[in-house]
Order: sequence, then C-alpha cells, then structure tokens
Amino acid sequence: MQRPFDWLREQLAAIAEHLPTIPVVPGADSSAQIHSFLAEHFELSHQAPLDQACELTASLMRGWPTHAGHPQNFASMYGDVHPTGLIGDSLASAWDAHSSLQTSSPLAQEIEAFVVAFLCHRIGFKPQQSNGFFTADAAQAKQLALVSALAQCFPGFAESGVRACEGRPLIYHSQANADGLAELLTTTGLGRESLRLVRCAANGQMDIKTLRRMIIEDARNDHTPFMVIASAGTDAGAIDPIKGLAALARVQGMWLHVDASGGGMGLLCNALKGDFDGLRFADSVAIDTRTAFAVPGPGGIFLCRHAQPMQFLPQATSAGLAIKAFLALAHLGADGYSDLLQHQLNMASQLEVLLVQKNWRVLRPSLLPVLLVQDPGLNHENEQSSRYLHWIDTLREKHNTLLSLVTHGDGQACIRVCISNFATNLACLQELAENLEEIRQISE
Repeated sequence: MQRPFDWLREQLAAIAEHLPTIPVVPGADSSAQIHSFLAEHFELSHQAPLDQACELTASLMRGWPTHAGHPQNFASMYGDVHPTGLIGDSLASAWDAHSSLQTSSPLAQEIEAFVVAFLCHRIGFKPQQSNGFFTADAAQAKQLALVSALAQCFPGFAESGVRACEGRPLIYHSQANADGLAELLTTTGLGRESLRLVRCAANGQMDIKTLRRMIIEDARNDHTPFMVIASAGTDAGAIDPIKGLAALARVQGMWLHVDASGGGMGLLCNALKGDFDGLRFADSVAIDTRTAFAVPGPGGIFLCRHAQPMQFLPQATSAGLAIKAFLALAHLGADGYSDLLQHQLNMASQLEVLLVQKNWRVLRPSLLPVLLVQDPGLNHENEQSSRYLHWIDTLREKHNTLLSLVTHGDGQACIRVCISNFATNLACLQELAENLEEIRQISE
C-alpha cells in the first residue's frame, strides 16, 4: 500500500454513503459467519500485504457490527460520531498522547484540566473547589464517585476500607438504569446487599417520598445510608428530580451523585438548561463522552464539587481521551452542540405529531429526544410486551429499522424511539411512522 492515509481517508468518507445500504444489525448467524471469515482469510502466524489486511478488516467493519450511526437505528442513544471526534482520536493516537503521566504527556494533562474546568463551570461548580478527570468509560466514573462518597462520609475509609463504615453502608438508586451497579458494589467490597432500589413514579423519575421513607427506616434499623445515585437521562429518557434529591441528601448528610451518561448533549444545550440546572447541587457527576460530545468511545468524565475526596482517587487518569473531546468542543463549542441537539429535539417533536395523528400514544418523560410509544388498544402488560417485541422484530426484518423495548415508570412496556442521528429528517420520520403503522395494521 503506497499511500495508507489516503486509503483511510477514502474509507472514512464513504461510511455515510455506505451505511444505508447494509443491515442495521448483523443476522442471527453472524458469529458463525465471522468465525469462518477470520479462519479463511487471516493467518496470524505470517505476514500479509497491508492493503490486503486493511481491505479485509474494513469489510468486517462494514458487514457485521451493529452500527449505532446507521440512519435507521432509532434504538440507541449512541448515535452519530462527529468528524472532529474522529480527527481528535486519530491525532492523539498518531502523536501517542494517551499517556496519563504529567511527566510524559503534560499536553494531555493540561487539555484534560482545561476541558474539566469548562464543564465544571458549565454545571455551576465553584472553580476553586471542584475538579475531575477523564476516565476509561462512564462506569469507571461512577466507581470513582462511589469511592469519593465513601471517603467523604466515612473519614477512616482511606486507611481501613469498609471496616471504617458504621453499620451497613447503603446506596439508593432508582429501579431504572440500575444494571451493573450491583457488580460495582461487589468490586468495591460493599457487596450487593448495600444496594437499595427505589421505585419510580409514573413519570419515570425516582420517587422522592419513597426514597425518604426508605432512608428513615433503614437508619432506624442501624444501617448507614450514605449515597443517592440519580439519573439525568434514563433508558426511558427520564431525568430524576435532582434539586429535590439534593435537598434530601443534604438534610440526611448523604452524597448525591448524578449519572448524566444518558443525558447526551443536554448539558451543553440551552433548551435543556432547566432540566440540567440541578446538577450544580450534586456532589459528583458522571458523563459519557460518546453521548455528550459525539466522539468515538468509550470514555467518561468524573466531575466532583469537592476537592477533599479527590486526594484519595488514583492519580493516573485517561487524559489522552480528553484530546478528542477538546477538539470537538474547540470546533463546535457549546453553541454548536446546542444546535445539533436542537435539531434532534425538533425531529422528536415532529415524529410525536406524526404518531399521534396515527392514534399512537406518545410519552415524553423529559425534553430529551427520546419518545416512548404505546398502542392505546393494548392494556395488559404481558400483551404489550409480546406484541411490541413482535413489531420491533418485524420492523427490523422487513424495513431494516431498529427500535427497542423499555419499561417506563411503574412498569409500562413501551417502544422506544431515540433521535440520535444528525442527518435524521422529516422524510425519515414519515417513513418510520408509516412502517410502524403498517406493521400494527397487519398484526390486527
């Protein structure tokens, strides 16, 4: 291969044109097909021409992943990757700027601190007290929040670990988006029994009255409630009442962490400023760089309103990940991201109108570009789930369109539609509404 970077440029330029022509998800037998392809075309013991290896690997990328950026993928909050994110990721790799050490990569460290300071200011944290850093993913950011809360609420934790905790330390999380949290508690030594799940209200938000009652009752039983984890963007698109939760946590002497991974670019969007205003009262916030900045993932950001707990956290960060977010922010700015998200919000509103006109029930748990769709003719929960799953499968097989099933609020099954592609237009939405209605009519 004479000019490998020219080849790469051509590949990247062709992705947007190529995506609509391929399946949005691989087929059921894809694992066997991939295994056969690898065994047939790759012999890792011997050299192969670069152009051959690149072409074969590119064909794998085109054929078998689930493409989050596919224009017909309405199932994922992980939508488009902005070109600046790809450029930033490539620059950081080409210049080997991923080191987490200040001595070997002061540039990455300073860029990380620059972006973190901007985000802390955007949230409303006091600059002289707050801090944060980039993490390998959003799950690691949540883990750092847990360690920070333990260090703040139990003064001896840094030296003695969980032995310094009085009673059983308890964490409260809504029933929505609790996947993976039990495993996190296991790795930190707290154990799964430290997790208390709080029911959601009908609007999908954590129920504050239920939370308050649980905290009081647990404290009476000699347990130690110390942390509340709220969500600014659940799988169903809900945003917990962060201000109210912050007030309750403060009265009870507890740490409030907000997982904003599902909030996407909401932190940077002026239209959602009211929904995200409560973040300034949180003790810590976790952000997913993939959804927040439309850059290649994975990646996370941990932001903390207090300086004291930061000294107990690992000093080796994922500062190199900040470069791609920095370049995207340097190009688009908060205003540019606000415009991108505003387009998605406008598309969500237009789709809501189209579906309501066809007699679908549409729920909007927040102003995020997430719609929850129900058939008013289906009332039994089991009937809803099975029928919706059938429609979703038929839509994928017949129209190469991907939707997802979620549970909202007090257990309602819903078809979820995420507007996460920057290229989504009215024609796309009209086609989606017509195809969904066609499938419903056929099944009746």
